[in-house]
Amino acid sequence: SMTYFDHVINDSSATPEQRQIAYNGRGWARAKYYNTIEGLDDFKSSYQMGELNTNAYKESILGYALALIQATGDSNFDRAIQLLADELKLANPLFVLGIEHTCIGVSSPEAHAMLAYAYYWRNQPLLAIEQINQARIDDTSTTGTVYQIYTTLSAAGLFD
Repeated sequence: SMTYFDHVINDSSATPEQRQIAYNGRGWARAKYYNTIEGLDDFKSSYQMGELNTNAYKESILGYALALIQATGDSNFDRAIQLLADELKLANPLFVLGIEHTCIGVSSPEAHAMLAYAYYWRNQPLLAIEQINQARIDDTSTTGTVYQIYTTLSAAGLFD
């Protein structure tokens, strides 16, 4: 799939919207094949193109934020919080993030849990608790990403 996306990105006849979709797709392909950080530049490129394709734009914001969180660092966490909380409207823990391509594998509760993680590491524990508690209400699994983030935050002292 990455070869297909490369072809579109490098095709001089491709429209900006097609390129945006290709950058987003290649970012998710890299994230799935390697790890989320590997998709960072593609997600950022797709995001910087603006709202040419609303679905690709929204998905690239999500991928970009998740890659920044995985990369760690204060400025990366700050930017991820801005992307998730403000641009994707996840500041409201009850907001349900709708993603067209569910194959990217990130649910709305998982996105909220990642926001909780970023909040915690930027010393905003009350916002982190609000986000992770709602994410756990929405995803009650004890084996998934939400639960893993919850146990990580618990071990780090969020609920102390």
